[in-house]
Amino acid sequence: MVNFSLEAYEVNIIPKQSLIHTTEAKWIWLIGAIRSGKSAGGLVEGIMASLDYAGNRGLVTRWEYSVLEKTTMSTFFELVPRDSGYVRKWQDVKHRLELVNGSEILFMEGKEYYKFRGLELGFYIIDQAEEFPTPAAMETLDGRLNKPNV
Repeated sequence: MVNFSLEAYEVNIIPKQSLIHTTEAKWIWLIGAIRSGKSAGGLVEGIMASLDYAGNRGLVTRWEYSVLEKTTMSTFFELVPRDSGYVRKWQDVKHRLELVNGSEILFMEGKEYYKFRGLELGFYIIDQAEEFPTPAAMETLDGRLNKPNV
């Protein structure tokens, strides 16, 4: 197991984010004001699940890839810079990150949610779920969660 230290990146955990990391709930929905830490809290949870469970696979999505890249991915790489020692490889064309323990995190556009079929996932994060016009993407992703103990 690789220990991911939030302090190493000066990530300030706010009370709402602390609840994310201690809950036993299967589903976590975060609702709050702009810049309240919802995305960062979810991303930290996904990063820790990927570092704690070697070979895990997670998916981070937002309705449009261009917006995902400018927002959520930017936040992700502030938390885990590519040169942090946790990242083995970043594949820009495939939007795929491989961590040092073999876990991978995929960044995919939500409006092409049919491409989620066939994935085997330990977690997924839908950022800005209100952008999704129907629950179809979430329903597809729910069916893809099959990594035990994650």
